[in-house]
Amino acid sequence: MPDGDQSPATTAPATDPGPTADGMAGLGREKHAGRLREKMKFPPTVADLLATAPGCWEAVNFKNKFEPREGVDYGWVVEYAKDRYAAAMTSFKELDDKAASVIATLGGGTGLLTLGSLVAAATGKIHYLVAAAAVLPISLAAAALFSAIRARETVVVAAPPTVEAATKYADHFEADAEAAFLGQWHLCLAFIKPVLQRKARWVNKALWFLFTAVLAMLIPLGVLIVQLMRA
Repeated sequence: MPDGDQSPATTAPATDPGPTADGMAGLGREKHAGRLREKMKFPPTVADLLATAPGCWEAVNFKNKFEPREGVDYGWVVEYAKDRYAAAMTSFKELDDKAASVIATLGGGTGLLTLGSLVAAATGKIHYLVAAAAVLPISLAAAALFSAIRARETVVVAAPPTVEAATKYADHFEADAEAAFLGQWHLCLAFIKPVLQRKARWVNKALWFLFTAVLAMLIPLGVLIVQLMRA
C-alpha cells in the first residue's frame, strides 16, 4: 500500500489476520478493546468497532491484501462501491433527521406539558390524581427524548482517505489506482455499518417511546373525565 494512507484501521499489519471468532468470543468487550488500543494504537472508538464488529477486521484484511488483477474490468465495481457509500451516508442523514424531529417535537412540548401539569395541580385547577396519572406519559416522553439525543451523538464515521493519500495511490498503482482504491471503499462501508445499526436502534427506541407516550396520555385524560363526571 502507498505511504500516507490515513483511513481508519490502515495501520493494521497486512500479515495480521486479526482476532479469530473463537478468540473474540473468549475475550470481554472492554478487555479486547483495551488490548487493541494498546497494540494497534487505534482511537478508542475504532478499537471498539474492531472488537465488536468482525466485518471491520475482514475489511482491514481485504484492504491490506487486495490488488487489482491485470485484465479485469473493475469499473462497475467502483461505481457500485460509490453508490453503496452514498446510500449509507443518505441513511445516516435520514436517521439523524428522524431523531431531530423527535427532539423538536418533545423539546417544544414536553416542558410546557410538565410545567402546566405542575402549576395546575398547585393551583387546584386539576385534580392531583390527574397530575399523578400524567407522570407515566411524561416519563415515556423523557425516555423518547433521551433516545433521540443518543441517536444524534457525535460518532466516528469512516470517510474515504484524503486527496493526498489518493494521489499516492495514483502514483503507486498508476492505471490500476481506481481499482486498487476499492479496498478503501470497502473499509469505509464496513466501518459505517455498525454505526448505522446503532443509530437505527436508538431512533427506533425514540419512536417507540414517543408512540407509547401518546397512548399513555389517555390515562390522565380518562382520570380527568372520571373526575368531571363525579363533580
